[in-house]
Amino acid sequence: MADTCLHEHKFNPETTTMEEHEKKMKNLLKALHNLGGLCNDYQFRLIVIASMPEAWRDHILNVPRIFSAEAFTYLHRLYLDKVGCNSDGNEDRIQKQVAALVAQHLALHVANVTAANAKRERPICTNPPCPTKVGHTIKKCWAKGGGAEGKAPKSWKDKLNELTQRYQVRFLTPPAGYIMPF
Repeated sequence: MADTCLHEHKFNPETTTMEEHEKKMKNLLKALHNLGGLCNDYQFRLIVIASMPEAWRDHILNVPRIFSAEAFTYLHRLYLDKVGCNSDGNEDRIQKQVAALVAQHLALHVANVTAANAKRERPICTNPPCPTKVGHTIKKCWAKGGGAEGKAPKSWKDKLNELTQRYQVRFLTPPAGYIMPF
């Protein structure tokens, strides 16, 4: 039922604003998720685009980007363009809405860039005997020589000892028959 409501809800620019439509669509999506229904962000974006009026079809054929938030940004701008053409002196209200829309878009862009950079920047341990280098620094390293040596949780102690011994055998001891060059 929630799925049907989400698919059947249509935007009418004469009776509601784009902000109200966005809230309604997001609430219907939340209701669908609460009932155990599945709808990813890309599918939601397509449903939102399909909910636009027939008169807007030429303008929404190429909605940019792939996320629903970006689609709403585009549709807000389109709505303000349409309302602006038909406005009767509400220029101040429209300018405020445009400014809020731009601020929302910039905040979304900054959040996406920050999230993408946060995934890439993982600390690397410089402790030589550490078997798992990525994800921590030498100050928080549980291996021998690290700042938190011997403070590993019980669930990790056996695994850490095994990994450390394997690392030492593989990398710190010379292969059999190897003669030191000096």
